[in-house]
Parts: sequence; C-alpha cells; structure tokens
Amino acid sequence: MITSKLTSISEIVNNWLKFAEAKNAILLSFSGVIITIIFTYIKTSTNISFTVYIGFTIVVFILFISLLICSLSFLPKIDIEHFIWLRSKPSRKSKILLKDTDNFYFFNDLKKYQPETLLDSMNRLYFDNQVQIPYRKEDLDIANQIIINSEITSIKFIFFRIALWHLIFSIITIGFSLLISVLLHSKL
Repeated sequence: MITSKLTSISEIVNNWLKFAEAKNAILLSFSGVIITIIFTYIKTSTNISFTVYIGFTIVVFILFISLLICSLSFLPKIDIEHFIWLRSKPSRKSKILLKDTDNFYFFNDLKKYQPETLLDSMNRLYFDNQVQIPYRKEDLDIANQIIINSEITSIKFIFFRIALWHLIFSIITIGFSLLISVLLHSKL
C-alpha cells in the first residue's frame, strides 16, 4: 500500500531531477555558444569599438561564472554539499517546518523530512494510520532515496536560477555596450 505510493513519488522526484539536469545542460550549452560567438566576433572584427570590446569582455566574464555554476550542478551530491552556502534546507531535526499542507509530490517539501517522519506523515494523511509501525526497511529505503533526490533536485534548481540570472545580466550587458557604442561612436 505505502510502497506503491512511495514508488510513485520516487518516479515524480526523479523526473524533476532529470528536468533540473536538462535545464542546467541547456544553459551550459547556451552560455558556451554565446562565449564562442563573442570570441569569434572579436577575433574576426577589424573595427570593433573599445566600448563594445569592454562590454564583451565583461559579458564573457559573467558567462564564465554562469558556466562554472552550471558545471557545479553536475557534481555528485557529496561534492555539492561542500558548498555550505547553498544549503537551502532546514536542519533535518527541525519539525517546525513540517506541515500537514506539505505536498508529498513536490521535491521542495519532501527535502525537509527524514525517512521515518515522511512515512509517519504519509501514514497519517494518506492512509488514516492504517500502515503498520515499525515501517518495513524497503519503505524506509525508498523514503530515504526520495528525500536525497529531493535535496539534489532543489540544489540543482538553485544552481540553475543563479546561472540563469548571470546569463540574463550578460545579455543586458551586451545590449548596453552596443547602445553606448552607438551613442558614442555612431558605428559598431
């Protein structure tokens, strides 16, 4: 009964994880393409204004940060946890944030739990306390995997959001440098 529900939730979380990785991979590729275009433009252009050159240099620097952040998202969970400043989850001992309104199909809610507290909450809210305690090892293992994958997914989305803001800022910087160049030099 609870095993099938856990398996279903695990599949959903794993799909979120795949989606987060795909988003980071696309952003990594896109940033790399923009850097390549800028380098090619700078190398082949014979009459590039200083303003555009400085703007493109800043953009390449920002995009390298975006590339680095996207690349970090592909590190294994153990390595990612060394970036303490990324820890977005509360202490696993804290029950203050556990609510009856938590969505057990959403990774950001699931990451707050420990295996047994997740099973307790699901037992109470989904099965009217009909699941026997102590929980089977298989159910505890699946719950643990759900929580771990939820944490990984959350971190990957944080990386994506930070890298995306860098990309957006770099695109705005390109626009400003081109605009300033046009206003100052009336040529590109």
